[in-house]
Amino acid sequence: MEQTIKAYIRKERLRYFGRGVAWLMLALIGFFGSLGTLYEVLDGKIRFSAMDIGITTLLVLMCIGGGWRAALSFYRAFFSESGKLTQSVLSQRTDRKQKAEELFAEIDADLAQNVVAFGKLRVGSVWVMGDEAMRLDRVCGIFRETIFLVGSSPRSIYHLYLMDQDNNLQCNLMTYESDLDDAADYLSGRLPNAFVGDITDLPLLVSKNEQELLACLSEVQPPTRAMAAASAQPFNFISVDGVPTSNFTWDDVQKALYALREGESAGLEFLSPIEIPEGKAKLLLCRAEERSRMKLLLLCTKQDGSQHWCARANVEHKEAAALLKACFSYGELSFDGFTEERGR
Repeated sequence: MEQTIKAYIRKERLRYFGRGVAWLMLALIGFFGSLGTLYEVLDGKIRFSAMDIGITTLLVLMCIGGGWRAALSFYRAFFSESGKLTQSVLSQRTDRKQKAEELFAEIDADLAQNVVAFGKLRVGSVWVMGDEAMRLDRVCGIFRETIFLVGSSPRSIYHLYLMDQDNNLQCNLMTYESDLDDAADYLSGRLPNAFVGDITDLPLLVSKNEQELLACLSEVQPPTRAMAAASAQPFNFISVDGVPTSNFTWDDVQKALYALREGESAGLEFLSPIEIPEGKAKLLLCRAEERSRMKLLLLCTKQDGSQHWCARANVEHKEAAALLKACFSYGELSFDGFTEERGR
């Protein structure tokens, strides 16, 4: 994983270089276009020609603006310390004497262990990293944005914004809406005291003073641990290794759920079985399937004491997490969509 942060920087430098080429082309168009409209050469002499002042002004601005943006993009491409990624990392320093290389090594070590991915967004134990980086314990706001583009080929653009305690804003471009929703839901579970909303709620969070913000956060989202304490349903958590444990939090469950690879399972064992139409539920497992889908498996005991499995296939991560959270927080289990699995 030593190359993790270097790979991100390399991609960022390539993006800056591409932008620099595009801005340079625009500047050259403006430069030669303005020459063509300002001058014409007749008999070896340069004379002013009749011209459209508005078009000429636009071309000159293209030349100046494009040249400036091209120079800035090339500078950021060849000097990575000036890029947004490095600047975002430096903004998270706990000690002003820390150098970028030290923080890069810290991020690499963090993302090498138990990383959870949502598209190109990576969430570790300490850091969250996309086009920029931010410490998880400094995040105080999670915002979603969906931009609908109309035209001959309508499409949508998805952004996940994270804001820290110093109002630094990290913008992450998400490829799919499912990645946006899954990442927001996962981070809200990891950060129960963070404000969660749409991008239109951002000014609301920025404008609040410390006392108002704390009051707002307590109203918006009660702490997950407090909900767990109120749960009337005791259970064990079964991780990927299949070993039950009673020492866990919702953070552990959700992190394990999103980190599952195809064929792996994790879930909850109910120490006091939950009443369902099929009898009593003893065990709920989530198994990762292909194409980022989940299969829910429920071990049931009928009235005659016989056991059988019920299954619900093709479930999204978000829906599976919601079902487990209902069990974790309130001891509730919805049997909707489950059917008895034959031959298991």
